[in-house]
Amino acid sequence: NRHVISSDNCTLRVNTHDDVFDILDSESHEWEPHPDHDLCILDISLSRIHKFVHIPENQFLTKEIMEKHFIGPGDGVFMVGRFITVEGQQKNTPSARFGNISMVPAEKIPHPENLSGYQESFAVEMRSISGYSGSPVFFYNDTLVGRPSQLPLGPKPLWLIGIEWGRIPHREPVRLKSGKPHPEGLYISHDSAMSGVVPVWRLQELLYSERVVKQREANMRRVAEQRANQPLPPELNSAMLDEPGSSARRKPRLPPKLSNRLICRSY
Repeated sequence: NRHVISSDNCTLRVNTHDDVFDILDSESHEWEPHPDHDLCILDISLSRIHKFVHIPENQFLTKEIMEKHFIGPGDGVFMVGRFITVEGQQKNTPSARFGNISMVPAEKIPHPENLSGYQESFAVEMRSISGYSGSPVFFYNDTLVGRPSQLPLGPKPLWLIGIEWGRIPHREPVRLKSGKPHPEGLYISHDSAMSGVVPVWRLQELLYSERVVKQREANMRRVAEQRANQPLPPELNSAMLDEPGSSARRKPRLPPKLSNRLICRSY
């Protein structure tokens, strides 16, 4: 989220295959913010030592998918993020929080830390707490019984619906003993039990903005040049197989844990 990066919380911690973690430092000016929404992204390069997965773009929820499959209030969602009190000291140990969609994006929701004071959002009853800003939130179809949907049977459909930005604020007016509001308009902040989620189509806007596309292409060229001159680590040398009857070697066949790519948050 932009409000996280603007507070100079710019250090990333990424798990490695030897069950520890690596620290990636960055500066706030290196991040690319969305001009209107509480989103911020950073183009990073990870090596084969890092343990990560990616979210393919075909798992981004769209308005068309929502309409086609009647996705809306009551549907199950979960997010993966950082539970601060048990976040893991030797390595990242993300936690999952589960809930349901309460409101789909329509009118903008008050967001005190966004530049405009408002944010287009899903309202999600996530049964969560503070500290999960930036967590990816997914729709999942836990049952097809009684739903007028054309979702396929078999593996549960899974779509990224957006990025959590925090708890939706709720104010309760301070009242006098008579029950009338306090004449000075005093109020207390109250936990709404609702999480705000920036829709994924706003993240997609940022990923395909002109500046980000140019930066990504330049970084991909640089990384490709570096990898072309980088020797394979020992665990990948064993994956190089000779073709029968030929001295030529096949393309490396990577172990499953090493064959993923990243487009997701670090904890």
